[in-house]
Amino acid sequence: MMSRKITEKVIRRLRAVPRVVSISGDVGFATPLEEDFDPDRITKPESEERTLSPKVILSANYRPERVSELPVTVFTSVSESMDNNQFPRINVPRNKKGLRVGPIDIKRKNSNDETSHSTQDYAPEIQDDIEILDEMSMELLDRGIKIKSGQHLFVDLGESSIDDSRIISIEGNQAVRVAFTTNSGHLITSSEIPQHFLPHQLNIPINSRIIYLFGYGDISESSNHLNLGSNSISLNCSTDNTTAVGFQAQSRIIGIPNTLLICRGGVVRFDNLTTDYKNSIRARSLLKGAKVVTFETGENAETFIVILNSSAVETAVYTHSGVELKDPFESIENGALTALIWNLPTSGNQINKFTVSTELKGSIHSLMAMKGKAEIWADTMMNQYWDTIVEEGALTNEGTALIKISNLENGKDMEEEKYARR
Repeated sequence: MMSRKITEKVIRRLRAVPRVVSISGDVGFATPLEEDFDPDRITKPESEERTLSPKVILSANYRPERVSELPVTVFTSVSESMDNNQFPRINVPRNKKGLRVGPIDIKRKNSNDETSHSTQDYAPEIQDDIEILDEMSMELLDRGIKIKSGQHLFVDLGESSIDDSRIISIEGNQAVRVAFTTNSGHLITSSEIPQHFLPHQLNIPINSRIIYLFGYGDISESSNHLNLGSNSISLNCSTDNTTAVGFQAQSRIIGIPNTLLICRGGVVRFDNLTTDYKNSIRARSLLKGAKVVTFETGENAETFIVILNSSAVETAVYTHSGVELKDPFESIENGALTALIWNLPTSGNQINKFTVSTELKGSIHSLMAMKGKAEIWADTMMNQYWDTIVEEGALTNEGTALIKISNLENGKDMEEEKYARR
């Protein structure tokens, strides 16, 4: 049996540092305990540290829309309407090189059928600086916070609502989308508010944790006939003649990693998601590792379209609010991709949940819901780029909205003011 040789060096290493203690029992002058003593740190009550709630956790500004002589498109499902000539139908130009997908730049044409400009796909400006977000939170808690046209705003309530006694108030001169979700990113309810309904207030529903807002801009000339609803703006108004909600491979996904991911008109979830991505990312980057993708949106869509790799069509499973979708109205092949188009049955569900499950990672390209019958959209899919159907950004560059959160009693003044204006 080997014995360890105990040297003087080992003994010194095992010994504790000597402490000087007085005979009376109080701490001596040379003790390290007195040197570490910080009366401010020890006596400071923890209650003085204020936690902001509700709290702004993310703000993102989309690239502005360039001014055009073209009005905001208003969708009509009656293709042979006598008034149909009032609603321009301008197809995105075909790719002259014959490529399967088109460029991201969106060409526009004026009344003389000449290209007037193109919308450049600039990345959104992300504001995630803690100090600036705290300032925005203070504004929200004080006199209200203004959101601009094209701005995304995420507000954390701090805890899930146990009742609907709090309200969110909106006033201003732009159309606004408001969505309430759980902390895990499930959509509870959403509402798109045309500006002629402002000022307006909504009860924050039970179980809400995150509030998401988006400014569509001043579209008063195009939206005065629209009612307040879950997709009243996104399924009816457009800058490029495609009124669809959902996402495509080129779409930008905005949100909080592993909490809430926003796409046009709803929220999106992926079965295989890592935390190492930014608050704004192309959907294709998230789709690479996904086999199952879920899209949750509001009501009033009439058509559902899935685009995925042609090799995955037969084995994929497609569901709408828990019911499997079979026998699509039409299937359109375009190179390595296939578009499957369904007419959606009338449903009383306030939230529509679409799920596509595949056996091969990265085979899903797009999930989209539209107003209008499947035959109308089948023709669109045969004559338009498949990468530029779902729009992003605001509808115009003008307009702001003031957002406030308060208890129900404090919101009565706004409701009285609203009816006084009428």
